[in-house]
Parts: sequence; structure tokens; C-alpha cells
Amino acid sequence: MVENVLTYPHVTITSLNGGLIMQDRLLTAREVAEWLSVDEATVHKMARQGRLPVAKIGRKYRFRKSDLEEWFDQQKNGTNGH
Repeated sequence: MVENVLTYPHVTITSLNGGLIMQDRLLTAREVAEWLSVDEATVHKMARQGRLPVAKIGRKYRFRKSDLEEWFDQQKNGTNGH
């Protein structure tokens, strides 16, 4: 039985019988641009070039926050695979 649900911009935290379950939701290109502090066109370009972890659903790009955090850490550590 779910006791409480809290929604934040990028993560939903659900309390289930006293424990917390974090659910990673999909982000839009606009949300990714805000998170990375870049222009939305830059996010689209990087997604097209395969430089960001992305899924294309229909004509829209969708990003999983956990994938982006891992990608960011790799960029920060200089292990981007290029």
C-alpha cells in the first residue's frame, strides 16, 4: 500500500510501507537543457550526433536522468569513450 507520493522536477519518491522507492522519469530536451544550462538546440544536436544518452519516441527525444548523470560523470572524469 502506497502511503505517500512526493513529486520533484526529475524524480518521484514513493513511500511504500515506510520505505522509499525512487523512480527515474523521462526528461524532455527542454528539461535537459535547463539541467545542463545549455540551449535546447544544443541538446537536440548532441542527441542527433549520439553524444547524449537518448531514446527517440515518435519524433521526440526523451532522456533518463540516471543515464545523463552517468554520462555527466564520465565527461567530468574524461572517460567519454571518444
